[in-house]
Amino acid sequence: MQQLLTQYAELNAQKKAIEQQLAELRDQISEQLPEDGARIDAGTFSWSKRKTWTYSPTVKALEGKLKDTKKKEEKSGKATFEETTSLRFTPKKEDNE
Repeated sequence: MQQLLTQYAELNAQKKAIEQQLAELRDQISEQLPEDGARIDAGTFSWSKRKTWTYSPTVKALEGKLKDTKKKEEKSGKATFEETTSLRFTPKKEDNE
């Protein structure tokens, strides 16, 4: 079991380092990628668009009321929930952090 836990922790640290490298590469590629994208043997790089919505004060007020109503139902027991169990790993903080 100890070996599995250690392997998981080590892979998690590698994942974080890889994610940082990917973020840096993404920035560099974004500066240079042509509008029509690029293809390489491993796949295709292209631009994608995603909409971000901004709602009116009326909708924001309704969202706030909905959130409050949900909390009241949770407290009163009217709302129900399902509980799942999942693995959680919290890396040990380094001394220099």
